[in-house]
Amino acid sequence: MAQEFAEGKDVIDLACGEGYGSALIAKKARTVVGVDNAPEVISAARGKYRETNLKFENASVTSLPFGDHTIDLVVSFETIEHVDDHEGMMEEIKRVLRPAGMLLISSPDKQHYSDIPGHENPFHVKELYFQEFKSLIKRYFSQVCFLSQRTVSGSLILNPGDLSEVTQYSGDYTKIAEARPFNGVYNLALASDQSLPAARSSYFDSARVIEQAISETERKLKSSWRYRVGNILLAPARWIMRRG
Repeated sequence: MAQEFAEGKDVIDLACGEGYGSALIAKKARTVVGVDNAPEVISAARGKYRETNLKFENASVTSLPFGDHTIDLVVSFETIEHVDDHEGMMEEIKRVLRPAGMLLISSPDKQHYSDIPGHENPFHVKELYFQEFKSLIKRYFSQVCFLSQRTVSGSLILNPGDLSEVTQYSGDYTKIAEARPFNGVYNLALASDQSLPAARSSYFDSARVIEQAISETERKLKSSWRYRVGNILLAPARWIMRRG
């Protein structure tokens, strides 16, 4: 999605990390600058990704090294929860964006990321509930479209009426294939001689199935004679490493 919005534009990728996202965006954008506050990460990104329209800068999201109104698109995926000065970050984004510029930003929903699952991320400084996130963004931008994201591996069932609203992407860390409409592999029907209930779009999240399969594979591996023999043979080497 970021790659599509970035076509022909000057882009900043905030909290770019390893840089692969910045490199992907650079395939379509006019220029891309990946920004991160970790010098070692920026150094690694500079060494790995070398494109004429791509560079990396070590900077804070509340003090960006760019002139006023010089950027068309700011991309900020899962950054704001690592910052305690949300207002300062938003003010910097607004400062560098051109009048018709756009922000594409994501943030974990505190209710569904932390509260309900009882999860605590030690690297998150200030998470936001949806209404807080909504209020913050709308204070700085007059036109806003809110979306919801979740990483899943499983089975997706869509009502045909929803298909035109769904775009399918594929690819890896080096290339994203051209976006295309979603096409199902199987056809389903719900039929009766009486009135039918609404057939809503849905998905089955198979994360737990995958976790169970991995656990079972590990159990079988560790119970095999090859693993046991290898474990015995490697024991002296592990002892030497611990002593060293």
